[in-house]
Amino acid sequence: MRKEPQRKPRRKPRTLFVILFGLPLLLITPLVLVGSSVYHSGTIEVRVVDKTGEGCCVGAHVPAVVVPLALRLAPGHVLDEIRGELDEEAIMGLEIARAVLEELSRAPDGVLIDVRTRTELVAIEKRDGKLRVYVDTPDEVVQASIPLGTLKEVVRAI
Repeated sequence: MRKEPQRKPRRKPRTLFVILFGLPLLLITPLVLVGSSVYHSGTIEVRVVDKTGEGCCVGAHVPAVVVPLALRLAPGHVLDEIRGELDEEAIMGLEIARAVLEELSRAPDGVLIDVRTRTELVAIEKRDGKLRVYVDTPDEVVQASIPLGTLKEVVRAI
């Protein structure tokens, strides 16, 4: 009887599938999760335009997820010092701010404040889950937008 030489086992197609699709998926998944978190939390936007001609335009867009993350990473004694410096009025103001932010998050979108004079304009509105502030004076224009969830996190942390 003649023995046939043993063949080396062929790699299964599954191994190739894991190499071609599984490894890239493992690398991309954390990026997608972080991107989703950043997108869901929104951005904090600030823009200041100097109308006097002496200054410039300054603007910043920061992922709102940075603020709660910074609050969690801040040393405990820093927040304790801030809390310790608050007087009774400030503590009452924070309690009022917590209640107002809670109600604002449930309220429909709309203008909250609209004050106009001959030379100035101040408008504050809730739109798309953000508190938007617009101030136009003879010297500058200031626009700011911050997600209500971020504001709630900051007030809650203090």
